Amino acid sequence: MICFAVILLVLLATSGSLGFVLLPLERRGVTGDEAEGRSLAEQVVAARLHRPELESYLSTTVALGSGPEREFELIVDTGSSLTYVPCTNCKKCGKHMARAKFSAEESNTARSVRCKHHRRADCQCGNVHCQCSHNQCYYEIRYAEGSASGGKLLSDVVRLGPRNSTLRGKVTFGCSTTESGLIYSQKADGILGLSRSKLSLINQLGEGSGAFSVCPAKATGVLAVGRIDEDWDWVKSSCLGGKRISVPYVRSRRGRKHLHGVPLKGLHVGPLSSHNPRKQGSYTMIIDTGSTFSYVPPGLHSVLTEQLEKALAPLAGVKVQGGPPLRTTCFTGSKAGEELSLSDFPPMRLVFPNATMTLGPNAYLYQGRGSGPAPRKAFCLLLSKGKGNEVHLGSIMLENFLVEFDRREVKFMPCDCSRLLMM
Repeated sequence: MICFAVILLVLLATSGSLGFVLLPLERRGVTGDEAEGRSLAEQVVAARLHRPELESYLSTTVALGSGPEREFELIVDTGSSLTYVPCTNCKKCGKHMARAKFSAEESNTARSVRCKHHRRADCQCGNVHCQCSHNQCYYEIRYAEGSASGGKLLSDVVRLGPRNSTLRGKVTFGCSTTESGLIYSQKADGILGLSRSKLSLINQLGEGSGAFSVCPAKATGVLAVGRIDEDWDWVKSSCLGGKRISVPYVRSRRGRKHLHGVPLKGLHVGPLSSHNPRKQGSYTMIIDTGSTFSYVPPGLHSVLTEQLEKALAPLAGVKVQGGPPLRTTCFTGSKAGEELSLSDFPPMRLVFPNATMTLGPNAYLYQGRGSGPAPRKAFCLLLSKGKGNEVHLGSIMLENFLVEFDRREVKFMPCDCSRLLMM
């Protein structure tokens, strides 16, 4: 996860609403003749999903413990490995959505994750920074934008979905005793780690295929655990016969193997025939649902800006600096006396080695205003300048795509994710 970008709340005035997270009724998929004619409700269990801070992040409800269990609202984050929630003895935790913090003393099944002789390896943290102190495993996570979480490692029973869900089991998770930055100030209680790490909640629960899908909509979204067959009736109905693209994972360098990274040959706006591939290069694209915005290398950001300027030149489009609170590259202009509209912008294309994925202008732009004494309506990039040579694809650019993650590849299929919720 790069950042939650809560600042977007000021820019996108959509109202928060409730949706559903879709989870399997059983731990196996339904395929073949067994699936024919069945509705979504017969194949999956629906649970509530919130967007606690409007368009800022995707979250879902997760229950921990027993006798009683506690429910927490966690950010669905494919860029994080460890799931964590605030602990009762946390002295530096913010005010979040849960009515009570997690108490190991009140749960019948909670256990500390122990270690011996200061051996960090006993904690089995993978890419997460852990340490062993007094036979107890502790974790510490720091994010790129400066926020952090730290605390004890515990094990207990977790449940995804409604109270009758069968998707439950005992897992290792973090119990936060300190928070800072956006982790402290956000409404969500913590993080649901869904990276490729063995510490990921899906992998700990032992779901056979290791597959899950995320389908974000503008005001809600869908999470589905287990494989999805594109021939299921409700998938065909919601995805309108869209072609599914499969992209194998890249071989990531050490320290990045837990991320959902795929090879990307180019990122373009406007017609592909007008682009010079040598000017773009090739990249690793990280799919990071815990981040609202998307991030591209500075050089690629400049190329995309130039492409947009060229595409808007016939419409007297002008590049301007975005006004506060988010200062990014924006475009304003007019045609026949009318200000620019979203439909005046070209689509964006993500070029993979084996396929091309097309995104509408609403995936990479938001409506804002330019800076200055009399700022005009402008359309501003949801792509920020990142560091290094990676492209990080955030949740907004994934809206209305059913994105399936498994152990070998990532699959993208255009879908009406809001319609999917009603099936």
